[in-house]
Amino acid sequence: MAKIALGWRAKLAVMAIVSVLLALASYQLVERYIAEQNQVVQQQEQEDLVEILVSSIDLEIGSTLDPMSMVIRSYPSAYVQEDWLRPKDAGLIAGLTTTKFIERGEPLTPYAIAPDYSGYFSDTLAAGYYAITVGISPEQLHSGLLTIGDKVTLMSVLGDTDKMTEVLLPKIEVIALDNISEPHLMMSEAGQYMPSTVTFAMTQAQALQFEQMRAGSFEVWLEHPQFEYQQLSKKIVPQVFSFSSNGQGRQHEFSF
Repeated sequence: MAKIALGWRAKLAVMAIVSVLLALASYQLVERYIAEQNQVVQQQEQEDLVEILVSSIDLEIGSTLDPMSMVIRSYPSAYVQEDWLRPKDAGLIAGLTTTKFIERGEPLTPYAIAPDYSGYFSDTLAAGYYAITVGISPEQLHSGLLTIGDKVTLMSVLGDTDKMTEVLLPKIEVIALDNISEPHLMMSEAGQYMPSTVTFAMTQAQALQFEQMRAGSFEVWLEHPQFEYQQLSKKIVPQVFSFSSNGQGRQHEFSF
């Protein structure tokens, strides 16, 4: 009986050891499977990541973008929007300014940045004004006395011979002569050449009126800088002189 009891105990011990070994093996297999699955998921996530340009600092409106204010971050492709800028765009947007507040870490988009126009000639124009360039003669330049910043009155006679009107455009500012728009640069060129073009700053109404004037001829009257000149359109009344037999003339006015 003792031998039989010992045999059952041995069998039970062997079965317990086998169960433990099987459990350990199963546990290791499960761990290996989980590790492999995690590796697959991580690999897929890395393959789906897209590099995006984001702000490295908080940027106020009007801030200038430079390499120090941009950094690259990776996002899952499912979250990336079409207008988010990529690292290859960094060179294109460097030097541009922000049009809204951009929070640190926020992806950069074309809608949040714009060119800096402060160095452009067009930025010198007042709001609503146009730059109008026209050829000019030495006489219209007042023999070189006309300079950038002067105000002038432009005068022209419009209409047919029998129905003419004097048109005056006062307080027109000279903003450039040839390709020079800075007065001090014009002074450095004094005596070296005579400009061939002049650029005026005009409102839309003035520009439309001037387009009619430039089709013919116009005069440039230099204004006093502190006097208020008024716009004037004056109808010209043709005058005919007749002479009597005694040689005395009479003036007749005809209106049309």
